[in-house]
Formats: sequence, C-alpha cells, structure tokens
Amino acid sequence: NPDNGTGSWGSDNSTKLGFLPDAQALSVRASLDPDDSQAWEHLPYVIYFTSEAGDCSGSDTVRISFFEQPEDADAGQEDTIYLTNSVVLNANPATAGVGTWTLDEGSGEFDDANDPNTRVTGLAKGQRNKFTWTIENGVCLTSDDFTVITQDEAQPYEGFSPNGDMVNDYFIIRGLAELDDTDEFSISIFNALGNTVRTINQDNVGEIGYDPGSISGGLRNDEMVVWDGRSNNGNIVPAGTYYYVLNVRIVQMDGTTDTPEKKHYIVVGD
Repeated sequence: NPDNGTGSWGSDNSTKLGFLPDAQALSVRASLDPDDSQAWEHLPYVIYFTSEAGDCSGSDTVRISFFEQPEDADAGQEDTIYLTNSVVLNANPATAGVGTWTLDEGSGEFDDANDPNTRVTGLAKGQRNKFTWTIENGVCLTSDDFTVITQDEAQPYEGFSPNGDMVNDYFIIRGLAELDDTDEFSISIFNALGNTVRTINQDNVGEIGYDPGSISGGLRNDEMVVWDGRSNNGNIVPAGTYYYVLNVRIVQMDGTTDTPEKKHYIVVGD
C-alpha cells in the first residue's frame, strides 16, 4: 500500500529475484529462476516495498524463503534376503534437501540414516523389516511408501529318498536360488564317520541331473536342488543320517561381504 506516494518493489538480491509484471505494480509475483542452483541457496530473500511522496518516503519489509521441490523419493524394490541379517539399502539421492531413513517395522540399525545406500544391520529374522526414505527440503517433503526387507534363514528340507520314485528324490534348500551372480556358496556333506561324501558349489551345482517334472509341484523361484543323494564316485549313498556345512559369501551393494555358515543334518531314506 503506497498510501499517498508512488511505490516500487526491490530485494537484497536483484540479480536472482525478479517481480512480475514489474516492480512498480502493487500486486506482484516474486520469482526466481528454478534452474539457477545458486538462487535456491539464498535464504531468506529480503523483499521490501518503498513508497515515495516528494521528500517523504517509507518502506516495509518481508522475508521470503524459497525451497526447491526435490524429485520424488524412491526407496527401491521390495526384496527377500537369506542367510544374513544385514543389507545395503538402495534409494535415490536427494536432489534438494536431506534424505533420511526411518524404521517403521521390524528392527535394524543404520550405519548412516542420511545415506541413501546405507547398510542396515540387526534385521529381525523371519519378519518384515520396513524402512521409509523421506526427502525434506524446508517445507517441501517427499517420501516413498516403503521398502520391505524380509530376512529369513535358508531353509532345508529335513530328508529325502533318492530312489527314483519321483517322490522327494532330491535335497532342496530354499533361499540359495535368490543369490546374485556375484555371491558364492559351498555345501559339504559328510557321513557319520566324518568323511566327505560330496561337495557342491555354485560352479558344479548344474551338474546335478534331475527332471523338474519329478518334483511334486515344481521348484519355487527361491529353491535349489543341491544334492541328488550320490557320492563323489557317482553311487547312491546308503540310507542314514548325513551332516553338512553350508558356507555362503554374499557381496553387498557397498562391496562389503557377509559370510554366514549353517551346519545341520539330512536324513537319506531308502
């Protein structure tokens, strides 16, 4: 309101902020170039209106902060992991402001809650571990729905009978098929005397010959046949209890590795 004078608008940074339609209009839009990254960094802008009537003048000031709207947050795809209770998350970096991970369900500790690719340790086993990636820049906020990391142990079947009757003919472990190409595993099978009967790893597991049609209901996407009941010499082993050690090397997104080990037994029937 210029009262009895003639008014005009100005600011403390006229090279970054302008007025539309012009600085002499009473009602103006104060705007800056959204593609000028330095324009966003000036907080707050001091905007003033000056009225002059002859030798008399007066002014009033308002402070306005402009916050860039960051791109939509993306916390990555839902995933299932096995044999480890840590994972590296994969969110998009904040294009403006700061991104923060929060735990919504389950458990987990962040190495750095503001790192979009932080490692999370201490995941709850056999549960949903839900995390949210939120990007905040002043009054501008964007958050994805959530990323769910379900941590579970590799699950072996308790026994099998490699007799060719198309009923439970193979030793199957659930979870190994979900490993990435950069991951490794090795399973060593021993008899009751402690002698090694068979060693299977990611390089030779394909040598186990089996008919997918002989597996009732077929294999799940996360299941893998790891033993056909044969020893290293190709003969079917005698019925009995056998022991195995499963070692896995999992390469995380940040280049670190987890090396979980599982020891258990398997009953081979006639």
